[in-house]
Parts: sequence; structure tokens; C-alpha cells
Amino acid sequence: ADKRARATSARAAADDEKARLGDAGSLAAFRKWCVDRGFVLHDALELRDVTPPGSTRVSNAAFASADVRVGDVLVEIPKAWCLTPRTS
Repeated sequence: ADKRARATSARAAADDEKARLGDAGSLAAFRKWCVDRGFVLHDALELRDVTPPGSTRVSNAAFASADVRVGDVLVEIPKAWCLTPRTS
């Protein structure tokens, strides 16, 4: 029950933060949001808006902006922010 409450709280905090940030600088804001919460992002990880011109659906993607070696960790996500069958 405690894990579920923490996961629910984490989701609510994420929703509040998303509403606060809005669309301005969304990818930079998302990167900052991740880092502020303990995510570790590889230096070569680049987030890009890949929305096709004229589309109303926003599409974002992650790219490597430099060489990445086999075995490199691209993202470390704190367990508290992971959604699992137990926390969803």
C-alpha cells in the first residue's frame, strides 16, 4: 500500500509539473525536470521535436548526438518514478 501511495503521489506531482511548464521550451523543460528528480541522462542523449509539418500531434524522439559504446547506460531512472504493474 505504501508503494502504491508513493507512485500515485509521484504521478500527481508529474501532472502538476506538466501543467505548470506548458508548451514553452518543452523538451528543455522536460530534460530539466528529469535531472531535478534524479534521472541521469547520458551526455550524448539529445531530445528532438520530430513533429511533421502541419501535424497536430506532437512527436518527440531521443537521438545520440555523439558515439555511444555498447554497454553505455543512456538513462538511469529512479525507481520511485517507474510505473510497474504494482504501481499503476
